[in-house]
Amino acid sequence: MKIFLTYPLIQLIISLSFVLFCIAVDRSNFKTCEQAAFCKRHRAKANNPVYNIQPDSIKANDSAVEAVLESSVNKLKLILALLEDGKVRMVIDEIDPIRQRFHPTIALDGEPKQQKFSHFDHSGTSASFIANFGEKNSYKIVVEYTPFRVNIFTDDKLILSVNSRQLLKFEHYRNKVGDGAEDGEGFWEETFKGHTDTKPFGSSSIGLDVSFIGYKFLYGLPEHSESFTLKSTTYTDPYRLYNLDVFEYELENGMALYGSIPFAIAHGKARTAGVLWLNAAETWVDLFAIAYHQCRWNYNDRADLLGVHSSFDEHDIPVDVLWLDIEHTDGKKYFTWDPVKFSNSLEMIKELEAKKRTLVTVIDPHIKIDDGYYVYNEAKANNFFVKKSDGTSDYEGHCWPGASMWLDFVNPSVREFWAGKFPVDQYQGTTERTYTWNDMNEPSVFSGPEITMHKDARHFDGWEHREIHNIYGFFQSMASFNGQLLRSNKRLRTFLLVRSFFVGSQRYATVWTGDNAAEWSHLKQSIPMLLSISVSGIPSVGADVGGFFKDPDGQLITRWYQAGAFQPFFRAHGHIETKRREPWLFSERENNAMREAVIKRYILLPYWYTLFYEHTKTGVPPMRPVWSEFPEDEAAFDEEREWMVGSGILVRPVVEPDVQHVSLYLPGIGQTWFDWDTHKMYLSPGAIYTDTPLEKIPVYQRGGTIIPVRERQRRASMLQRNDPITLYIASELDREFANGTIYMDDGESHNYKDKNEYLYWGFVYKKASEYNYAIMSKNLDKNGKFDPDVWVERIIIRGVRYYPRAVHMYYEDYNPEDLEYTHDRDQRLIVIRKPGVYISREWRIDIHV
Repeated sequence: MKIFLTYPLIQLIISLSFVLFCIAVDRSNFKTCEQAAFCKRHRAKANNPVYNIQPDSIKANDSAVEAVLESSVNKLKLILALLEDGKVRMVIDEIDPIRQRFHPTIALDGEPKQQKFSHFDHSGTSASFIANFGEKNSYKIVVEYTPFRVNIFTDDKLILSVNSRQLLKFEHYRNKVGDGAEDGEGFWEETFKGHTDTKPFGSSSIGLDVSFIGYKFLYGLPEHSESFTLKSTTYTDPYRLYNLDVFEYELENGMALYGSIPFAIAHGKARTAGVLWLNAAETWVDLFAIAYHQCRWNYNDRADLLGVHSSFDEHDIPVDVLWLDIEHTDGKKYFTWDPVKFSNSLEMIKELEAKKRTLVTVIDPHIKIDDGYYVYNEAKANNFFVKKSDGTSDYEGHCWPGASMWLDFVNPSVREFWAGKFPVDQYQGTTERTYTWNDMNEPSVFSGPEITMHKDARHFDGWEHREIHNIYGFFQSMASFNGQLLRSNKRLRTFLLVRSFFVGSQRYATVWTGDNAAEWSHLKQSIPMLLSISVSGIPSVGADVGGFFKDPDGQLITRWYQAGAFQPFFRAHGHIETKRREPWLFSERENNAMREAVIKRYILLPYWYTLFYEHTKTGVPPMRPVWSEFPEDEAAFDEEREWMVGSGILVRPVVEPDVQHVSLYLPGIGQTWFDWDTHKMYLSPGAIYTDTPLEKIPVYQRGGTIIPVRERQRRASMLQRNDPITLYIASELDREFANGTIYMDDGESHNYKDKNEYLYWGFVYKKASEYNYAIMSKNLDKNGKFDPDVWVERIIIRGVRYYPRAVHMYYEDYNPEDLEYTHDRDQRLIVIRKPGVYISREWRIDIHV
């Protein structure tokens, strides 16, 4: 069991061997806490042992402390280590166990590096030891010996306490004595719906309480279809963290879904405790990945797919990616093509790529049992499948192909085998730019307990499935990611969508919220779900636009397109039994509104691309809760109807039917906001009402920001790469100041890191003197060598409170040039036309008043 803490944000990462249980949609298929023996034991609390630190066991250096925790049941090893950036790592494990536990450290981005305590005080006879660190030693850890407790302080104020309620319960591995009855019901074996779960080493669950002191709101613990602020579960089942394939999941409950990230975030006006993000995703997205994706289970054949491809052009709707679900394969055998429906798939893909579009195909982890299937034969010959509880026989179950086996991705050799299937000489009929969708990788086993794999199935090195269940999909993601790298000899970036996720999945993949429904409630629920996943470390996340199950009407799907256009991953998807739902199949008005939503996404791609780059440096997600930008605004703490895109855009979509007006909250004190479409200025804080005809999604630019966009319409994002940039400047009311950034590279290769072929520039708008306002560019990273032929086409300044007399542009040689401009006094707007300055050059534009 491990806990990581970081300051000034306290980062909490709990990798536990146990999971918490809840109700599910078909309650007969999924366990409740009452049906899980370990969960009942932990909730009973009565028999919890009390742990104490043995004072004479303490060993310390300048960055770590080791000690022994002792109770009437067992002895445990405690390690507290201070890491770089003020993180604290806490490890609790067995001493001399009969069997090692699985530690999912592979999910972290390398082994954390330690740093020294700034102050450490310990006496062998004292009741506690104290470690001070951080700026001015303002952060303090106090560890109490009897009973064991860890307290975290900032400025001498207690903000977090570990084991304050003495709920630490560590069930150690053991050998069975007699019939094991004294260990309690279900400790050695339990049965659910005819499936028996054997436990040859006994139950191995761990429980621990973590208290956030003085906080009213708690967030995180994805994935659940729940409000953004977590609710008390005192009288209900706990939130469950166990990756499951849940058919038509319910809303507003703590049911387990497809992914698990055991992070909790508490936020208050004075401070935040918990985690806003984990390791930033050092894997840089392709430009097409943040554009629009069109998917369906399934496009019927080659002609159908290419017909949809052509129809986007006919209706002037941009699209970058078309997707194929399981029906494109030869009998659900992955890495194959249906020989009739998708004959000459290579020609089909090249037709897409000729217009700078690409194809994604689904590749699931279950392997059809078929002696005529080369992947099955090779895996079988190499003993690469998961085993039954006996550790010898191959584990079998049912999934889409029928009788199937599952590759053991825990095994590094299996991951290497899987990666080797992606190059075009193996995955025939594809190109280097054919990308991947790993679905059903919880793993989903139709014939298994809770529609997943038996917990006593065996993996590489003897690990039981119960130990690696939540990280199984992560291992497959890693292998698929490496397969795409191998395919292009690491020249091209990867793109991978996964349904099952864990801590660290952001390093390999985009995730989505799974099989939602075409209902207004699901559209509304997608917002807190995406926010929860975003703040827990996964930046590239989305929900199926339009809903996977059922048929959306024109109003619902239009509003969903409008919301999806301002979320990180933007993909429309539908079930095989639903009606076709491409935008042009709806009314002219609805089609036009959906088109405009997609076009807005493409206009803002330079801003989105910059946000994803900045995420790799800071860990801050592109889609973020309002309170993350306005941490002292208490009215925003439980806000889940609206969100921020970066620091500069506030979005409040329509999520109810027949709505012609919505109210929204404008956060901040004295903060200016500008309606993106009308330029109208508003002053916060407070609620405003705005008209929302079908064509309107309320989007506001924050005063003090500069947002780069591309306003020339293209069929795909890669066709925009050399288009000029427009800068939207939103002035602050008090300082008349704004700034912003832009990141650019080639959008698809690794030259940005291998050859430093990137640029990262900043823009500033400010009052330079009593009679002069200036707009300036500055190179923020001079290591970048990317020099595109991209210039600034327009500059739009919102919130102007002066009357311009002239506008001049100065390049590096400072020879002034007159620029054309218009000034709208009523809208307080200046538009500077064709300034002719280049993104990769330093320049200055003066506005004389």
